[in-house]
Amino acid sequence: MSKIPLTDDSAIRLYDTLYTGYVSNRNKEIDRIDNSTGWSVGILVLSLSLMINAGIEYYLIPLSLFFVITFWLKEARRYIYYMFWSLKESEMENEISTILNTRQMEPEKVEEIINLKQPLSILSESKSLYVRFYRSYFWMVLIIYITTILTALRQGALSSNIVSALFIAGFVILAVVAYYGKDEFILPRKTIMRMGISRHHR
Repeated sequence: MSKIPLTDDSAIRLYDTLYTGYVSNRNKEIDRIDNSTGWSVGILVLSLSLMINAGIEYYLIPLSLFFVITFWLKEARRYIYYMFWSLKESEMENEISTILNTRQMEPEKVEEIINLKQPLSILSESKSLYVRFYRSYFWMVLIIYITTILTALRQGALSSNIVSALFIAGFVILAVVAYYGKDEFILPRKTIMRMGISRHHR
């Protein structure tokens, strides 16, 4: 298949239109992700405040955990689309020199850049859940767990032996989870992006 010729003006318009659209969509998704995280933190803080200052029973914390998990699931879905638009943005950045220097584009590259049909091919739902948990929600779950145990003990709902067993079991589980997901604490977005691009092209 022959290359698609582009005039100076059409090349600039094509790049500007696509790149602006991809950046705009990426920014919308990151705003939605931030909103989800903000709501989760707000619910957690409100629950802790009510429980500590107003004497609300400790079972309010597991209830807040339900809402936190709900926002986590929503955020993971949004993160897939954020990565999708970020990848499209990166593809445009990689191709801009070719577009402006040769005024031509390979048809396969055009299809790759403008194809918006398969966002899940960039990042799986399970990987998205994994990433968002370690980026934002691990500490929330840890705080909820510790606070629930301590408050239940203070209110006499649990014996010291049960609390000790729960602490040991909980910390073992969280330690194992943290160990297997330790890379997610330190990998920056650009590294994740390169991983996504690599998988995409393979």
